[in-house]
Order: sequence, then structure tokens, then C-alpha cells
Amino acid sequence: MGLNTKKFALALGLTGGIAYIICAFIVSLFPGLTLKLIISLFHLVDGEVLTRNVTVTFGGAVAGALEVFVYGCVFGFVFALIYNRLVAPRPASQV
Repeated sequence: MGLNTKKFALALGLTGGIAYIICAFIVSLFPGLTLKLIISLFHLVDGEVLTRNVTVTFGGAVAGALEVFVYGCVFGFVFALIYNRLVAPRPASQV
């Protein structure tokens, strides 16, 4: 059984967008803690580069969520296409 490419793409896009909004909210509440987590996550030695004039704005959060939503939809669609191609039944002569 294959994946519905459009529904899978939408599900991945929505999941990414929602996760981004939650992350932006947490960053706005706890900027110091989230900066430390990001620095450790990406193995950054000099995290000061990330602290220069960094603020979370509503417009920036909406734009970022939209961008993540679009990327998620595109990647989800391509993933579902590839998955469906891989699980498609093949004629006995090609097995």
C-alpha cells in the first residue's frame, strides 16, 4: 500500500510549521537556555556569533514557519513519491 503523496506532504509541512512555532515561542521565553542548547547541538566552539542582535519577532516567526511548512511539503511529497516507487509491486519477471 502506497502513501497518499499530497496528504503526506501536507502532514509533514504542518508538523514542521507547528514545531517551528513552538520552538520560536520557547526561544522567546528562554533565549539564554536555548542558545546554550543550540551551541551544544551544533558543536560550536564560539557561540558568540549567534548572540549578535538576535531577537525573535512575530513577523520573523511567521516567515520562518511558512518557510519550514513549504520545505516540509516539498520534502514530504518527494519522500512519498520515492517510497511509493520502492514499494510498488513488480511483475514476476522483474523480481
